[in-house]
Amino acid sequence: SGATVHANELSDRRADLLAALLAEAGQDPSQTLTRENADHLDAILAPSVRADVVLMTPPFSMTAGRLGRRRVPTVGTDHVLQALRRLEPGGRLVAVLSAGVRRDKPTHRPFFQALDADPFRLRADVEVGGAVYRPYGTSVRTRVLVVDREMEGKAADGEGRVEAAVESVNEAADALAPTFVG
Repeated sequence: SGATVHANELSDRRADLLAALLAEAGQDPSQTLTRENADHLDAILAPSVRADVVLMTPPFSMTAGRLGRRRVPTVGTDHVLQALRRLEPGGRLVAVLSAGVRRDKPTHRPFFQALDADPFRLRADVEVGGAVYRPYGTSVRTRVLVVDREMEGKAADGEGRVEAAVESVNEAADALAPTFVG
């Protein structure tokens, strides 16, 4: 549709697929695909790499082998915060995280405070039942977050935030629909 895409994928298999798709769309993967651990992506990417839209599924708790098999509950949220640093004013980030990322958990409280602070606005927080993913070999519950970066001078607020728990893709689409109008 004419968008310029920059993709970051650590998995060789998925990155190779993305490279083929980017090339097919007329983009040079050597310029538009990085294969970095996104823990520090903001520091790694060229300053010119900015985004109007970010779509991401960060790791839920694994650290790309950096800490062995040790699970770190903030890995996914750290990746989201890195991506938000590259989001242009007026832009939107949509992330699929573990359902364990919750506002009421002390571990995740600083993350949600960042999403509630200027210039960001958490537009949606929708928990999705694990049965949605059963055909793909897992039944992990997830959380879809929609975060906008407000334009300069426009105050962020919590009004109009969608919060829901759903069990199907159709219910998730219905719950998220208000975030795509106005």
